[in-house]
Amino acid sequence: MRTIICRNVILMAISSTGLISCMKRELPVPLKPKGKETTASVEMTEDYKLQIFYSLRNNTIVGTNKYTAWDLGFETAQEGWRIMLNGAKFKMAIYPVKKKFEEVKITDTTGIASLIDVASGNPDSTAFGDWRNAGKTYIIYKGTDETGKYLGMEKIQILSVDASKYVVRFSAIDGSNEKTLEIAKDEEYNYAFLSFDGGGKTLLIEPPKKEWDIAFTKYTHFYYDLDMRYSVVGCLLNSYNTSAGRDSVTKNFAEIDLQKAASVVLRDEVDAIGFEWKSYDLNTGKFSVDAGKHYIIRSGEEGIYYKLRFIDFYNNGIKGTPKFEYQRL
Repeated sequence: MRTIICRNVILMAISSTGLISCMKRELPVPLKPKGKETTASVEMTEDYKLQIFYSLRNNTIVGTNKYTAWDLGFETAQEGWRIMLNGAKFKMAIYPVKKKFEEVKITDTTGIASLIDVASGNPDSTAFGDWRNAGKTYIIYKGTDETGKYLGMEKIQILSVDASKYVVRFSAIDGSNEKTLEIAKDEEYNYAFLSFDGGGKTLLIEPPKKEWDIAFTKYTHFYYDLDMRYSVVGCLLNSYNTSAGRDSVTKNFAEIDLQKAASVVLRDEVDAIGFEWKSYDLNTGKFSVDAGKHYIIRSGEEGIYYKLRFIDFYNNGIKGTPKFEYQRL
């Protein structure tokens, strides 16, 4: 298990990394004829305010929301209990405090390490960890929006979880606007989502888990060699039956077939594709895309293979529109 710890009283950035768990190579069985080459693009806006969910199978966007729309995600499997932070919100973190809910104050963040999730999406490396018998209240630093605006602090206590729901208690950090809320589970989805806005509400953010493959969103990467946390824009995988890897052998994208795809070691971390298909030039102030980076994606219960590469990040000179080519193999 790996949880990222930040010791600043007010977290200056989110650190994130991926745990590498390679999946066993498998020889896929083609269930359908090879698909046509498809070119698609998604417009996240110039300041990347949108999260966009895409279905490779159906060649379409199946969900869009502002990344600031939610704060916490709750695992929805009947046996699920894990909770994730919205890593797209820059600086979002929690402070675990072993005090009764009504006793917790903002000063309790002093001297306590703040925690964040890893960007890999590893469910055993969340900031909340196994909260079930911890007896803690959690102070939530809600991070900033796309303009850099500070979004405030809340405190939350997870009261219970069972096969059908969570029960949570939360309020503003000063104790005002306290609310107890049930968050229903639905196994058609990976997570149920909570927003603290407007006194607190549950939301459907992700589409049903069988209806999408990849998502385009902001998240935060940690450069260990530079000891630097950095907000990035990338492509994340559906955590349900989806894995990906890079084909660093085949130079010609057109030559990648099912047999070559089967030789690529795939990873099930949600940031297996990530953001490094593009780079930023400090001199020109522009991004460039490396179309020579070829990715293999295995998705769904049928294990359908796709090849994918990125070819642009601009639309009419405005950044924030990833453009990509892909094909079912």
